[in-house]
Amino acid sequence: MTDDCVYRRTSDEGADLELFEPTRFAIGPWDDRLQHGGPVAALLARAMDRLDTPTDGRLARLAIEIMRPVAMAPVSVRARVVRPGRKVTLVEAEMLQPGPDGQDLVVAMARAWRIATSDTAGARHVPVEPMSPVDAEELRDPGAAVPAVLNRGFVGGLEWVVRSEIGRPGAPTAAWARPRFDLVAGDPTTALERFVMVADSANGVGMRVDPAHWTFINTDLTIHLHTAPHGEWVGLVAESTIGADGVGTSAAMLHDEHGPVGRLAQVLLVEAR
Repeated sequence: MTDDCVYRRTSDEGADLELFEPTRFAIGPWDDRLQHGGPVAALLARAMDRLDTPTDGRLARLAIEIMRPVAMAPVSVRARVVRPGRKVTLVEAEMLQPGPDGQDLVVAMARAWRIATSDTAGARHVPVEPMSPVDAEELRDPGAAVPAVLNRGFVGGLEWVVRSEIGRPGAPTAAWARPRFDLVAGDPTTALERFVMVADSANGVGMRVDPAHWTFINTDLTIHLHTAPHGEWVGLVAESTIGADGVGTSAAMLHDEHGPVGRLAQVLLVEAR
């Protein structure tokens, strides 16, 4: 069977605790035994987005915490409503894997605010210029390549159009990415899931060090969405900052093919290889 997804569901759809088996597209850039944070974050977003809540709206802020390395092994995901409300609802999700003693451990967790939506077109203000969309010429010649040390597993399964050289000092790096696979087999990936899945790669897009000599692992991912994303292509204008004591940050603007949709931030653990 060829892999055309990141996960295969091994439990009943809609179960309180859903079980998933990762494919090769879940592999992260640093260790073939560990999952990439993007698919992990997207599974948690998927679970939270599918909860029934009293708020008729959408997820506007997602905060994902990677509690420990997520092994290339089956995961369980569950979600619940923390604080229900008519205009705002707080939801959360957990991802679990068996620990050394066989007991389930929380390997990743997330919280999100669902905000009621209404017509505010008359007050719309977005102080960021849109990225120009991907054109046919760029698809034939996609620009600067993703460094080979990162371009495998999940990242290698993305289609990239890089507008400026990754790792070049100076201005933020602009890139478009499109997954070649669904998040869950037999389950069409939503735009929200796609954007969360790709957003976790911002620290790689905006990197300022050679990944052959340094690792820069994010411990979290926080996304604020002022607009619901649409489409297949995810745009990132990303910049990483690294301090002198092993801590860094990554920030990016998120775009869809119609314009900016939100911002993201990550904390980075930076170490020499």
